[in-house]
Amino acid sequence: MVERTLLPWERVGRMALLLFVFGALSFLILYILIMTFSVLWAVTGQDLSAFVHMERDATGIEFRATPLLVVIALALSGALTYAAARTYDGRSRRLRAGWFVLVLAVAVIVALFGYIAPCGIVCPSLTCHGPVVSCSTEFLLKSLSVKYVCLCR
Repeated sequence: MVERTLLPWERVGRMALLLFVFGALSFLILYILIMTFSVLWAVTGQDLSAFVHMERDATGIEFRATPLLVVIALALSGALTYAAARTYDGRSRRLRAGWFVLVLAVAVIVALFGYIAPCGIVCPSLTCHGPVVSCSTEFLLKSLSVKYVCLCR
């Protein structure tokens, strides 16, 4: 069977879709990694400053991504996006990547769960050193960081 070549606007549309997927997946993976390393820091007590930088202030604790963590997130999302692009079928004009959609769905579920669960670990361990009245998580896009705002007893 002869494969047809993509028209210029089809190539542009495909590239725009892949760039959008790459960008969204990069941010999602980066924040999942920041939250994972912040929980690991709280649980193990080890200094993980190669991956995240921790800063404390009066309102809570902030974990900022280091350049190494950003490169890791970009590499992971690039590999997933490249794998999805390789499964592209020009005749059907869509990405045939069921496993890619599954990975993306799992990442979203982990991110939603990770939005709530780390407060119960990070605030009592690193900020309050005991009971916590309330805790919230803030994603700071400008500084590529996650801030846990803790109210201690």
